[in-house]
Amino acid sequence: MIKKDGKMVPPAEPPIPESSTKKLQPLGSMSLRLSKLLLSKKAKAVELRNLAQKAHLQKEVAALAAKEARRGHYAEGQPASAPEITVDMHIKILTAVAVQGEDGALQEYKQWLAADVISAAIDPTKSR
Repeated sequence: MIKKDGKMVPPAEPPIPESSTKKLQPLGSMSLRLSKLLLSKKAKAVELRNLAQKAHLQKEVAALAAKEARRGHYAEGQPASAPEITVDMHIKILTAVAVQGEDGALQEYKQWLAADVISAAIDPTKSR
């Protein structure tokens, strides 16, 4: 803390020192060697950017392939393709169930429900 000494008043803000050297303009011209080096640096930067984009795309494709290949332990027990739906078939359906809570708000959740097929529509676009 600065003490008040006589007629001197402490400054409101601290002094900011200025640079003792001034920025100089570049002298002379660029050498041929330096200009070639800068051009090769730019080319390498573009090449590096392209390689990075390519690697990023490959990583995304690999992640999508891994996600599709990954199956849960419940899915392992299921056949690869769905069976044809027939009348009197016992199936389970994922259904959205809505329940009114004590506060009067509607709460929705999903639940698997058992069902029996009583009739099935025939798709004329599929050949049997």
